[in-house]
Amino acid sequence: MNHPQDVNPTVLPSGDNPRQLGPYRLLRPLGQGGMATVYLAYDCEQYRQVAVKVLADALAYEPRFVQRFYREGSITRRLSHTHIVAGYGFGHDRHSGKHYIVLEHVDGPSLQVWLDDAGCMPLSQSVRIILEVASALEYLHSQQVVHRDIKPGNILLDPQGHVKLIDLGLAKRIDDLRDLTLADQG
Repeated sequence: MNHPQDVNPTVLPSGDNPRQLGPYRLLRPLGQGGMATVYLAYDCEQYRQVAVKVLADALAYEPRFVQRFYREGSITRRLSHTHIVAGYGFGHDRHSGKHYIVLEHVDGPSLQVWLDDAGCMPLSQSVRIILEVASALEYLHSQQVVHRDIKPGNILLDPQGHVKLIDLGLAKRIDDLRDLTLADQG
């Protein structure tokens, strides 16, 4: 277990990027999408590394995007499955004005990065990944949730090569599917 003194200092560039959101010390960016940037962070209360997804500033004052972001945080936090990244919480930092979601940190590449680097995958590993994704999707369905954005970039591989499904930003509850949207819409 890492303690505060064991964690590398923050390496974020200076500027508008906060170094701390609530009890989460942001260490470095892990990735960026259209709606948010994900940071490796240190949870100073639980003494663990986490991933903190921060809503883009350009969307932070658009109610429909903020609502969608919080829906993702709420859905993720309620889920508990071996092959779905765990959600620990979400909120709004008063000091920086940032909206954020706190997630389990998975120390491994996305399936997309892995495939880009390796080119191909042994059949046995491909089958295991497909079965693990199917297990995650079956669980989501049992929880009345549809992911709606399954792709290699939203499948992380942990150090043992097992799947962690991520990015529930487009997820919807089955009882709320009357309002289906395209990926680039609310």
